[in-house]
Amino acid sequence: MSRPPRHKEPLQRAALELFAELGFAAVSIRDIARKIGMAEGTLYRHFTSKEALAQSLYLQSVKE
Repeated sequence: MSRPPRHKEPLQRAALELFAELGFAAVSIRDIARKIGMAEGTLYRHFTSKEALAQSLYLQSVKE
């Protein structure tokens, strides 16, 4: 289920910051959710996995 982009932007920004700081393998969905004060389960409403979130970041960077 897709959610409005306004909810995805903070998730993507937090994920990108954590991936850059700690590396993809060291970051969990829980880490990303905590960074923005969101419940882990809520994050899964926006992205099905950490890999799906990373893929969305990649696709967004390709479009820019």
